[in-house]
Amino acid sequence: MIQVQRTKPSQQWTQLCNVLTKSAKQKDLEAGSCIHQFMVTTGLDREGILRDHLIRLYACCGCLEEARLVFCMSQVRSVYTWNSIISAHAKLGNGRATLHLYACMLDEGVAPDNVTFLCILKACATLTEGMLMHTHVIFFGLNVNSALGSALVECYALFGRLDDAQYVFDRVNTPDVVLWGTIISAYAQHFDANALELFNTMHSTGAAPSHFILNCTLKVCASTSDAQILHDHIMRNEFDSDLILGSSLVDAYAKLGDLDVANCVFNKLAKHDVVSWGALIDGYARHDCGLAALELFCQMEESNIKADSAIFLSVLEACAQIRNVNLGRKLHEIILKNGFHVDILIMSSLVNLYAVCGYLDEAHGLFDTIGNPDVVSWGVLVAGYVQHGFYDIVMELVAKMLEENMEPDDVILLSVLKACGGLAALSLGWRIHDHILRKAFVRVLDVGNVLVNMYVECGSLKEARKIFDMLSIRDEETWGVMIAGYVQEGDSFAAFWLLEEMLSSNLKPDKVILLSVLKACTIIGAAGKGMLIHDQVIRNGFETEAFVSNMLVHMYASCKSFNEAQRILTVMPQRDVVSWSALITGLVSSGKSKQAEELLKDMLRQGLKPDDTAVTIILSAYAHTGAVEEGLRFYKRMRQAHPTLEHVNCLLDLFSRSGRLSDATELSQAMPFSTSAIAETALLTGSKSFGDVELGRCYFDHVTTR
Repeated sequence: MIQVQRTKPSQQWTQLCNVLTKSAKQKDLEAGSCIHQFMVTTGLDREGILRDHLIRLYACCGCLEEARLVFCMSQVRSVYTWNSIISAHAKLGNGRATLHLYACMLDEGVAPDNVTFLCILKACATLTEGMLMHTHVIFFGLNVNSALGSALVECYALFGRLDDAQYVFDRVNTPDVVLWGTIISAYAQHFDANALELFNTMHSTGAAPSHFILNCTLKVCASTSDAQILHDHIMRNEFDSDLILGSSLVDAYAKLGDLDVANCVFNKLAKHDVVSWGALIDGYARHDCGLAALELFCQMEESNIKADSAIFLSVLEACAQIRNVNLGRKLHEIILKNGFHVDILIMSSLVNLYAVCGYLDEAHGLFDTIGNPDVVSWGVLVAGYVQHGFYDIVMELVAKMLEENMEPDDVILLSVLKACGGLAALSLGWRIHDHILRKAFVRVLDVGNVLVNMYVECGSLKEARKIFDMLSIRDEETWGVMIAGYVQEGDSFAAFWLLEEMLSSNLKPDKVILLSVLKACTIIGAAGKGMLIHDQVIRNGFETEAFVSNMLVHMYASCKSFNEAQRILTVMPQRDVVSWSALITGLVSSGKSKQAEELLKDMLRQGLKPDDTAVTIILSAYAHTGAVEEGLRFYKRMRQAHPTLEHVNCLLDLFSRSGRLSDATELSQAMPFSTSAIAETALLTGSKSFGDVELGRCYFDHVTTR
């Protein structure tokens, strides 16, 4: 200030401009106030340009009232004066006042320039205001250069109008790197692949990408090759040591599932911050590598890096994937210790973790501690109960949710539809279906699949097929649910026809679908069709899958194609109790008891013994064929110290069908537990078949008085 006072009056004006500009940059309010006093004392406060600088200084220091006072004292207001006060209000986020000042400026007959619109476009709170300002730019005949073009593009992008943003960009003759960055950022914010195309166009013009442009473009990489191209640009522009770009590269590779490269880039970073750790952990969690994600989290903790909310969300998801509730509880403690219990997303993820792991009481208890649960919190709790089959509780939760004026979202409605299927609540399912039709659902495929499944589970196959036929998009789940529905209802031929339709649509059946149609072949004994399905199993590489191989053995055995069943059993890499039991049961059912006994010996020699379920199935087969002696031999060989009720039921059925009613009665009375109504009904039927009226009356009394 002293230096300004010592300067010649003719030079003071220039020096004051410089000092005011410097003070504004440094936000030095004290120096600015001293200069203002000096200007008032010397009469320089009447100088228009000095006043403009003074307004800018007060605006930079956040002193809007002082800026307004200087503006109001100005008798002659040029476009620069107006720009100064408009800019002051725009910088401090006072959008209404900014637009009001612009209107006053027009009323005074002052024409705006490019700088005016640079300020005003930032203050536009609605698309209508932004479009109006664009109209004014055209009306006043202003040249849309890169700076003004960037402001217009940014405004349109804010409201999702990317076509309008592109229109503005295309009409700028020589876009600079800032404008390129703005348009690329606009597309990147909306995850639009055009960002990559624009990046390539910019590169073809010879313009070097900025740090900002590379960072934006990395967010929309659709393939590993895209990420590699950008990675190459980062290296060539010597940005490879930059932590922000390095973290974005890790994030890009990790999201694309190229976890090895993501790990490599991460390890080459000079240092690691919470963002780079978060990107890598999220990548592993996102691609179902829960254990690896949790190991990385432990490494991060050892590096004394504190996790943020995003990382906690990733590790909670990882915990849910591997169903590790103990580790989840430890994370719960860390979350509470770090004060994240107020984060509703994290608390919802914890609820989800406990629910997925089957700890529904803990999940519900934690949910109740959330002050104002949002629709996401309700959704994860509802989904947890659906997952574990507690459909009645699902209905109670949704009713409570509606009482609290919380509108169910798509996720919750899908869960309720699943519950309707589980409860066979067709009328409620219809009402929800009707609600869906009146609502714009985003997840069309998910809704279609759940609706088809709901109608199938409710036994309404016509409605299920109607929905199925209406769907424009179908995946393996859609086809699988419909095919399984036909099999469940015993309509094997409809299941076969639907599979043919699927194959003609060039879709590959998954394991679930093939298991369903193999079951259909088993039901009707369609060995020929089964062989065609077997061919599909081989084509799709499922022949080594234990479940599929077991079903093939069962199918061929049920169709009496024992040689083929034996061949599959022989070539199976791992034969279990189910595999052997399927063929043994088939042989017994066909009266081939000797072959069944030989096969049982082979099974026992390999160290395998039929479990309770297998024993029950084989005994039942002996009973249905009337092979009493063979059935008894099998039972004696397999007999445990404590036979189960199911085993006894089968033996009673075996004796009853063959007329050995006295043996049946003796066995029934010797058991330490009561026989079932099913077994006594079998005994009653046997008494009738073999004319034992007295015994029949006795069993009748037992059955009717249970």
